[in-house]
Amino acid sequence: MGFIPIFLTLAGFVFLFYTVVENSLKNKQKAFEEKFYLLKERLAVQEHLKPTRANLVHLENIYLKKNPAEKEAAKGPLSQSKLYLYQYNRLLAKKPYNFVAKISGRQSI
Repeated sequence: MGFIPIFLTLAGFVFLFYTVVENSLKNKQKAFEEKFYLLKERLAVQEHLKPTRANLVHLENIYLKKNPAEKEAAKGPLSQSKLYLYQYNRLLAKKPYNFVAKISGRQSI
């Protein structure tokens, strides 16, 4: 009877940890996608691109070819997209968080 509260507390901790990490990963991915699509809109790209690292590099190359006046509008979304991508992938690489990512089936972007 003495071990039941310990197991319940441990199960609650594991569940809460899983929920918090999954929510954090979901928010980082959603923020990356929003900034990616905003960058695509600001660069006036008509291609259908999914938010991936390769497509972000493609948009960055388009950004670098623009003149300075057009670059100003897309500077913020580009830097934010890169930051969210880095944070998401870094979070997936850390040891306790990658267990949650494996369980939920998340892949790096």
